[in-house]
Amino acid sequence: MRRKSEDWAERGQAEFRLGNYDEAAKSLSEAIRRCPTHELSVTFAQALARLGKFTEAIQALREAEDRLPPRGAEKERCELLWRKAVLERTAGDPETALRDFSAARGIAAGVCSDSEIRAMEDEVANLQKEIGAKTNRATELFKQAKEREKNCEYERAVELYSKAIAEDEGRIAAYLQRGKCLQMLNEHARAIPDFDRCCDLIRKAPDLDRKLMYQALYYLGRSRLDEGNYGLAVDVFSQAAECAVRSVYTEDRKVIDQDLALARSRLEAFFRRSHAMI
Repeated sequence: MRRKSEDWAERGQAEFRLGNYDEAAKSLSEAIRRCPTHELSVTFAQALARLGKFTEAIQALREAEDRLPPRGAEKERCELLWRKAVLERTAGDPETALRDFSAARGIAAGVCSDSEIRAMEDEVANLQKEIGAKTNRATELFKQAKEREKNCEYERAVELYSKAIAEDEGRIAAYLQRGKCLQMLNEHARAIPDFDRCCDLIRKAPDLDRKLMYQALYYLGRSRLDEGNYGLAVDVFSQAAECAVRSVYTEDRKVIDQDLALARSRLEAFFRRSHAMI
């Protein structure tokens, strides 16, 4: 006989109190699937967090927040944002945690106590300091990496760019420069993900940096060309050329056109050889 939602909820909460977080998560998941409530969602997320499943716990709180009505649930929304921010900070994502703590603080007036509001403000201030320190460390590491790159110490430069990225995962230029160093080391398989990541971050940025974009596309095309993937090289070089035209970088466009022509000629040669073998 299928358990009722209340039975799953009672079992899940009982298992949570006993410290059986795995069983608690399973039962609460079933209860939420049948009849989602704010309380069950919070306990479910807590159980997942105790199991070290922070990504799943954050997602559970996000889904609970989405289920709230647009108005009249400020207290519940504030609690979910607060809990989500704590998990994000624990999971090593201070930037997202700062956004959620700030959002919680923004709706706390009138629904939270003065002590709770002060705690939110302290969290925001501490995270701002933490993020600022990480940004400063990333900037210094990036400068050191650039110096190593200028001196053709590419392996050491790659290490320093990697450390800069670890401090600031959104530092677009670090991915571009690390990819270029990996190219110089003929490690195209490692360089390509860096150029792809660079392009993704540029597209997501509020203002599209066309100069940085065509540079990332150009070097991505070079890696595709050097690894012998001429079809993809033609496609990427074409995108880079279009971006350079829109950005009015005439000299850079000439270089891109030369490599585009080279990729096309190699692709045509590859097709000729393939047909000759048939």
